[in-house]
Amino acid sequence: MSIKSQLISFGLGIMVSCVPLVAKEHTTTNKQTKLNTKQTQSASDILMNSYHYIEKLKHFKIQATILSEDIYKDDIIIQLSHKVTMEVRRPSKMFIDIEGDVKNQEVYLEHSKFTIYSKKYNMYGELKAKDTIDDTLDMLFDNYDIKAPLANLIYSDISVRLKPQTKGYYIGVVDYKDTKCDYVVFANEYKEFQVWIQRSNKPLIRKFIIIDKTTKEKLRSVTMLKWDLHPFDFFDRFKFVAPKNATKIDILPYMKD
Repeated sequence: MSIKSQLISFGLGIMVSCVPLVAKEHTTTNKQTKLNTKQTQSASDILMNSYHYIEKLKHFKIQATILSEDIYKDDIIIQLSHKVTMEVRRPSKMFIDIEGDVKNQEVYLEHSKFTIYSKKYNMYGELKAKDTIDDTLDMLFDNYDIKAPLANLIYSDISVRLKPQTKGYYIGVVDYKDTKCDYVVFANEYKEFQVWIQRSNKPLIRKFIIIDKTTKEKLRSVTMLKWDLHPFDFFDRFKFVAPKNATKIDILPYMKD
């Protein structure tokens, strides 16, 4: 991979939108799962309630640990680890820091300017952004084939974009890092999406697993989230200042077939 393509293609390929969601509901009983739940619930209702809550947040910060599997030399499954720090101030500011085995980059969005910076190569590229985070992400995905980690948690209309499409299962109530969570699963022939949602008046997604059924290895990624709904108001966080001796390069549009 060239230095330029390494800079331009900064996505980890791990997004909630990888999995179509819920149409037909299935529930499991306490006896079957041996989990701490007294009644069955709708998996789709639980997930959509979380989406509705997240999309209304105006300013938040997420620290995520992402463990993903990949294929090395055709038949060896390796695990990659990345730490992602993401801060969002809707409607037009965003900062993402990615550190890990493959990607070591920063992403900035402040009003009309989008910047991506490769810490490894000390190189950066800039684009004119749209008026909102939502429209800027759409532009990046459509025209530049750029993917952002945890992208669907950034959109302000998650519940509209992720229409129910596949069956869901309510597994029960489980403990995740000393927090009670609703554990729900969605599956079709291509993907499986397992998600742990905080059981409170702040129904935040705390963990999710994506399993790719299209590969014989059934590769999976595990994402664990820590939320801060009142991050320190540091305005310069979203503004990119080029480091000393950094090289500016062009971000080229994606050549579609």
